[in-house]
Amino acid sequence: DVYTIDKDVVAAATSALSAKEDAFTKMQEYDANIVSLKSENNQINSNLTEVTSSIRENIEKETETSRRTMLALISVVFFIGAVLIVLLSFYVITSIQKSIRGFKTTLLDISNGNMTVKAKTGSGDEFDIFGRSLNQMSDKLDETLKSVVQIAGDLKQSGSSLETMAQSTNDISSQIDLSVSGIAEGASNQAMDVEQSTQQISDLGDLMDQMVTTVGELDD
Repeated sequence: DVYTIDKDVVAAATSALSAKEDAFTKMQEYDANIVSLKSENNQINSNLTEVTSSIRENIEKETETSRRTMLALISVVFFIGAVLIVLLSFYVITSIQKSIRGFKTTLLDISNGNMTVKAKTGSGDEFDIFGRSLNQMSDKLDETLKSVVQIAGDLKQSGSSLETMAQSTNDISSQIDLSVSGIAEGASNQAMDVEQSTQQISDLGDLMDQMVTTVGELDD
């Protein structure tokens, strides 16, 4: 019985040892796998580090290249913008100077009496508004000058009529003077004739008295 019990214990112990050996074997396999995995992981980490370093270097190179490209592009854009600004400023200044010269020529022509000249319009800017205003002023001045010329013609015609009337009045006045002088002379002569007639009548009265006296004497 004791042997049997010992045999069972030995079998159990042996089985337990075998299980433990299997467990240790499996643990060793697991450890080997873990070590292998760690080694692979280290290799992967190393490769990843190398790849990361390469990517970082590439990124840095690409960033530097992009930075240089961007700086070059900004420089080109700035240069082109500066050139465009200069050209645009030159165009604007030239256009303004041209418009000013045109307005100056127009104003000189207007001041010299040429009312038919017109400023160029249609540009749609401030000078277009000024040109239209200048043309309106020129038209009004032209109308005013035409009115003044017409009024001057009417005044000249009226002056001629007044001069003719004055001449006629002068002639009539001369005729009236002659008539008044004739009337005055006639009145003077008539007064003398009246005086002579009165004297003759007085003399006739005396003669009639003498005749009456003589007739009385004849009667006697």
